[in-house]
Amino acid sequence: FGDVSPVVSTMMVKKTEEIFGVTNGANPLEVLVPVMQVSVEQSTPLADVVNTISVTIKANCDLLPGSTITLASLTGAATEDGNIHLELSPPEFRNRSFVTTGMWDQNDGNLTLTSIGLKRRDTHTIIFNLTNRNIDQPSPPVSIRASVKSVFGDLSNSIEALVSKPSSDILGVLNGRDPLTILKPDFLTKGISQSHPLPSSTNKIT
Repeated sequence: FGDVSPVVSTMMVKKTEEIFGVTNGANPLEVLVPVMQVSVEQSTPLADVVNTISVTIKANCDLLPGSTITLASLTGAATEDGNIHLELSPPEFRNRSFVTTGMWDQNDGNLTLTSIGLKRRDTHTIIFNLTNRNIDQPSPPVSIRASVKSVFGDLSNSIEALVSKPSSDILGVLNGRDPLTILKPDFLTKGISQSHPLPSSTNKIT
Protein backbone atom coordinates (compact mmCIF):
# COMPACT_ATOMS: atom_id res chain seq x y z
CA PHE A 1 0.00 0.00 0.00
CA GLY A 2 3.06 2.28 0.13
CA ASP A 3 2.57 3.57 3.69
CA VAL A 4 5.47 3.62 6.21
CA SER A 5 5.75 1.99 9.62
CA PRO A 6 8.23 4.03 11.71
CA VAL A 7 11.04 2.34 13.59
CA VAL A 8 11.25 3.23 17.26
CA SER A 9 14.17 5.64 17.88
CA THR A 10 16.75 4.13 20.19
CA MET A 11 20.16 5.04 21.54
CA MET A 12 23.17 3.32 19.99
CA VAL A 13 25.25 1.16 22.34
CA LYS A 14 28.80 2.49 22.77
CA LYS A 15 31.76 0.26 23.53
CA THR A 16 33.19 2.57 26.24
CA GLU A 17 36.59 0.99 25.61
CA GLU A 18 40.00 2.59 25.94
CA ILE A 19 41.90 3.01 22.69
CA PHE A 20 45.38 4.51 22.23
CA GLY A 21 45.42 5.20 25.96
CA VAL A 22 42.31 7.40 25.78
CA THR A 23 39.48 6.55 28.20
CA ASN A 24 36.31 5.80 26.17
CA GLY A 25 38.39 6.42 23.05
CA ALA A 26 36.34 3.89 21.04
CA ASN A 27 33.20 6.01 21.49
CA PRO A 28 32.23 7.81 18.24
CA LEU A 29 33.60 11.36 18.05
CA GLU A 30 35.36 11.10 21.41
CA VAL A 31 38.21 13.57 20.77
CA LEU A 32 41.33 14.30 22.82
CA VAL A 33 43.99 16.90 22.03
CA PRO A 34 47.45 15.41 22.68
CA VAL A 35 49.25 17.09 25.60
CA MET A 36 52.74 16.42 26.95
CA GLN A 37 53.91 16.92 30.53
CA VAL A 38 57.62 17.69 30.25
CA SER A 39 60.36 18.78 32.64
CA VAL A 40 63.97 19.55 31.64
CA GLU A 41 67.14 20.11 33.66
CA GLN A 42 70.88 20.23 33.05
CA SER A 43 74.03 18.99 34.79
CA THR A 44 76.16 22.14 34.55
CA PRO A 45 75.75 25.84 33.69
CA LEU A 46 79.46 26.42 32.98
CA ALA A 47 80.46 27.75 29.57
CA ASP A 48 82.36 25.74 26.96
CA VAL A 49 81.88 22.29 28.59
CA VAL A 50 79.80 19.18 27.91
CA ASN A 51 76.36 19.51 29.50
CA THR A 52 74.06 16.54 30.18
CA ILE A 53 70.38 17.36 29.58
CA SER A 54 67.68 15.25 31.25
CA VAL A 55 64.12 15.34 29.92
CA THR A 56 61.12 13.68 31.60
CA ILE A 57 58.07 13.11 29.38
CA LYS A 58 54.54 11.85 30.04
CA ALA A 59 51.77 12.01 27.41
CA ASN A 60 47.98 11.97 27.84
CA CYS A 61 47.66 9.37 25.06
CA ASP A 62 49.69 6.62 23.39
CA LEU A 63 52.17 7.74 20.74
CA LEU A 64 52.11 5.26 17.87
CA PRO A 65 55.43 4.41 16.18
CA GLY A 66 56.49 7.26 13.92
CA SER A 67 54.97 9.97 16.13
CA THR A 68 57.44 12.75 16.96
CA ILE A 69 58.10 15.04 19.91
CA THR A 70 60.19 18.19 19.43
CA LEU A 71 61.97 20.05 22.22
CA ALA A 72 62.24 23.58 20.84
CA SER A 73 64.49 26.58 21.60
CA LEU A 74 67.36 24.82 23.40
CA THR A 75 69.51 27.66 22.09
CA GLY A 76 73.02 28.40 23.30
CA ALA A 77 74.64 25.04 22.51
CA ALA A 78 77.78 24.71 20.39
CA THR A 79 76.80 21.19 19.25
CA GLU A 80 76.48 21.11 15.46
CA ASP A 81 73.53 19.78 13.43
CA GLY A 82 73.10 16.01 13.24
CA ASN A 83 72.04 12.92 15.15
CA ILE A 84 72.44 12.88 18.94
CA HIS A 85 72.62 9.66 20.96
CA LEU A 86 69.86 9.29 23.56
CA GLU A 87 70.01 7.34 26.81
CA LEU A 88 66.54 6.01 27.67
CA SER A 89 65.24 5.29 31.16
CA PRO A 90 63.86 3.19 32.76
CA PRO A 91 65.33 0.20 30.87
CA GLU A 92 62.06 -1.80 30.92
CA PHE A 93 60.35 0.90 28.80
CA ARG A 94 62.95 0.91 26.01
CA ASN A 95 60.87 -1.24 23.67
CA ARG A 96 58.01 1.29 23.90
CA SER A 97 59.91 4.54 24.19
CA PHE A 98 61.91 6.40 21.52
CA VAL A 99 64.44 5.71 18.79
CA THR A 100 67.88 5.98 20.43
CA THR A 101 68.99 8.88 18.23
CA GLY A 102 67.40 12.32 18.02
CA MET A 103 67.71 14.86 15.20
CA TRP A 104 69.44 18.05 16.42
CA ASP A 105 69.07 21.49 14.78
CA GLN A 106 71.63 23.86 16.31
CA ASN A 107 70.30 27.12 14.85
CA ASP A 108 66.78 26.73 16.30
CA GLY A 109 67.89 24.61 19.27
CA ASN A 110 65.39 21.88 18.34
CA LEU A 111 65.73 18.19 19.19
CA THR A 112 63.23 15.85 17.52
CA LEU A 113 62.46 12.47 19.12
CA THR A 114 60.70 9.63 17.29
CA SER A 115 58.37 7.30 19.20
CA ILE A 116 58.51 3.52 18.83
CA GLY A 117 55.29 3.08 20.83
CA LEU A 118 55.19 5.30 23.93
CA LYS A 119 52.29 4.51 26.28
CA ARG A 120 50.16 7.03 28.15
CA ARG A 121 50.76 5.54 31.59
CA ASP A 122 54.56 5.53 31.24
CA THR A 123 56.91 8.29 32.35
CA HIS A 124 60.08 8.35 30.27
CA THR A 125 63.44 10.00 30.90
CA ILE A 126 65.66 10.90 27.94
CA ILE A 127 69.28 11.88 28.58
CA PHE A 128 71.65 13.43 26.03
CA ASN A 129 74.72 15.67 25.85
CA LEU A 130 75.16 19.13 24.38
CA THR A 131 78.21 21.40 24.61
CA ASN A 132 77.59 24.84 26.10
CA ARG A 133 78.79 27.81 24.08
CA ASN A 134 81.35 30.20 25.56
CA ILE A 135 78.75 32.82 26.48
CA ASP A 136 76.68 34.13 29.38
CA GLN A 137 72.94 33.61 29.00
CA PRO A 138 69.79 32.88 31.03
CA SER A 139 67.79 29.75 30.26
CA PRO A 140 65.84 30.19 26.99
CA PRO A 141 62.04 29.64 26.82
CA VAL A 142 62.18 25.92 25.99
CA SER A 143 58.91 24.46 24.67
CA ILE A 144 57.49 21.09 23.59
CA ARG A 145 55.30 20.09 20.66
CA ALA A 146 54.25 16.75 19.22
CA SER A 147 52.86 15.21 16.05
CA VAL A 148 50.93 12.06 16.98
CA LYS A 149 50.49 9.52 14.19
CA SER A 150 47.15 7.77 13.65
CA VAL A 151 46.49 4.25 12.36
CA PHE A 152 45.85 5.84 8.95
CA GLY A 153 49.21 7.62 8.94
CA ASP A 154 47.93 11.18 9.28
CA LEU A 155 49.11 13.40 12.14
CA SER A 156 47.37 15.06 15.09
CA ASN A 157 49.38 18.00 16.40
CA SER A 158 49.58 18.85 20.08
CA ILE A 159 49.37 22.32 21.59
CA GLU A 160 52.89 23.77 21.94
CA ALA A 161 53.64 24.55 25.58
CA LEU A 162 56.57 25.65 27.72
CA VAL A 163 58.40 22.90 29.61
CA SER A 164 58.80 22.80 33.37
CA LYS A 165 62.20 23.84 34.76
CA PRO A 166 63.59 23.14 38.27
CA SER A 167 64.52 26.80 39.05
CA SER A 168 67.25 25.53 41.39
CA ASP A 169 70.91 26.44 41.83
CA ILE A 170 74.00 24.35 41.09
CA LEU A 171 77.70 25.20 41.49
CA GLY A 172 76.59 28.44 43.12
CA VAL A 173 74.86 29.62 39.92
CA LEU A 174 71.35 31.03 40.30
CA ASN A 175 68.89 28.77 38.42
CA GLY A 176 71.89 26.81 37.20
CA ARG A 177 69.79 23.64 36.79
CA ASP A 178 67.56 25.29 34.19
CA PRO A 179 68.40 24.09 30.66
CA LEU A 180 71.00 26.17 28.81
CA THR A 181 71.53 28.63 31.63
CA ILE A 182 75.20 29.38 30.85
CA LEU A 183 77.80 31.27 32.89
CA LYS A 184 81.39 32.13 31.97
CA PRO A 185 83.43 31.67 35.18
CA ASP A 186 85.09 34.86 36.38
CA PHE A 187 86.76 36.21 39.52
CA LEU A 188 84.63 38.81 41.27
CA THR A 189 87.61 40.00 43.35
CA LYS A 190 90.90 40.31 41.46
CA GLY A 191 93.23 42.78 43.17
CA ILE A 192 96.90 42.15 43.94
CA SER A 193 99.42 44.14 46.02
CA GLN A 194 102.79 43.80 47.73
CA SER A 195 104.21 44.93 51.04
CA HIS A 196 107.76 45.97 50.04
CA PRO A 197 109.20 47.31 46.75
CA LEU A 198 112.92 47.30 47.73
CA PRO A 199 115.38 44.60 46.60
CA SER A 200 116.84 41.84 48.79
CA SER A 201 114.02 42.05 51.34
CA THR A 202 111.02 39.97 52.28
CA ASN A 203 107.95 40.90 50.25
CA LYS A 204 104.43 39.82 51.16
CA ILE A 205 102.12 39.45 48.18
CA THR A 206 98.39 39.83 48.85
